[in-house]
Amino acid sequence: MKNIVFLFAVHNHQPLGNFVSVFDLAYEQAYWPFLKTVSQFPRFRFALHFSGFLWEYLENKHPESLELIQNMKQTGQVELLGGGFYEPVLAQIPEPDRAVQLKLMEDFLSEHFHCRPSGLWLAERVWEPHLASFLNQAGYEFTLLDEEHFHYAGVKSIHGYYITEDEGLTFNIFPIDKTLRYYIPFRSLPELETYFNQINESGQDTAIIGDDGEKFGLWPGTHNWVYQEKWLEKFLHFLEEKEIEMMTFSDYLKTRPALDRVYLPPASYEEMMEWVLPPREQKTFIELKASLPTEMKRFLRGGQFREFGLKYYESHHLRCRQIQVSREVNRQDDKIARQELYQAQCNDAYWHGVFGGLYLPHLRRAVYQKLVSAWSRLNISQGWKQEDFDLDGRPEFFLQHQPFCLW
Repeated sequence: MKNIVFLFAVHNHQPLGNFVSVFDLAYEQAYWPFLKTVSQFPRFRFALHFSGFLWEYLENKHPESLELIQNMKQTGQVELLGGGFYEPVLAQIPEPDRAVQLKLMEDFLSEHFHCRPSGLWLAERVWEPHLASFLNQAGYEFTLLDEEHFHYAGVKSIHGYYITEDEGLTFNIFPIDKTLRYYIPFRSLPELETYFNQINESGQDTAIIGDDGEKFGLWPGTHNWVYQEKWLEKFLHFLEEKEIEMMTFSDYLKTRPALDRVYLPPASYEEMMEWVLPPREQKTFIELKASLPTEMKRFLRGGQFREFGLKYYESHHLRCRQIQVSREVNRQDDKIARQELYQAQCNDAYWHGVFGGLYLPHLRRAVYQKLVSAWSRLNISQGWKQEDFDLDGRPEFFLQHQPFCLW
């Protein structure tokens, strides 16, 4: 096999309101064994992202994990990614809150690992074109998005990175290889070698993956496969034996030019853009997509993330309440109310796919609890108020009183 450059990123997240037992299980079954295993292979370089809820959990319950990550950071094995600290979909929250969410993550990484991230993980890989200028101004250089984003823009090669811009401000984006997302850690090493050879034979030399860390031990059956049967250890030996070059994303940016300029449409990963559709439309969309030749699929897209607010009124109402609280929080100076607002912006309770979310009452309840608690701390003008709360062009009337709001 000719030299392949392999860029690897792993993202770990547990939502606001999830059970402590789930955090514990995820740590024991996936996060800790993954970190322990890869730390024994210093040539394996990778990018790592934890959401803020997990960073706080690790800090309080498993400081040994922070120590291990710091050791890998010092040797250059791991690159830490930024992002919204409490895992909001950045395009779905007010711009002032976006900036603070990023700053909270930067402050945590600076305090614990003495670094400032140059790249970030976007929650649910939700992209909107205006994010390019916002992220540039926030000091970030790159993110990772699914290859579907690029196909919709007519891009053929996913073996490198592209540069985009908004308002004349540039930003770099790495495409995540869908085949590798489905191969790792589920396929055999010979199958992976065959795929790497196919990349070589196509005249390319770069393979890129970024995906959920829970698939390395928490997903059903994966702990036994990845650790007991030693898939991960064999995979890391395979990378060394085949002399596959591991680089961090930042180092790759420094040594390679962008493949081209690109303008990506609003999108998320392929499955998300199906889940946002009503059930009958999902079925029609999937059947239509299966009937089209590959070269025509770039012209066919599902919905976009914002449409969850159309599919589920509960999601829209929750977001409207969050925006209302945000507006008041940003007029006042209450640190606890601010933190509760940012925690309530965690994305999971605002949408639904195969992983629960909106249909899990404990997640919705946790978001509402934070919003109500934040609201109760604020100095709110009392009495009746008229406002277009649900953003439908018609005013609602509600009674503001401490500590409740009726409408």
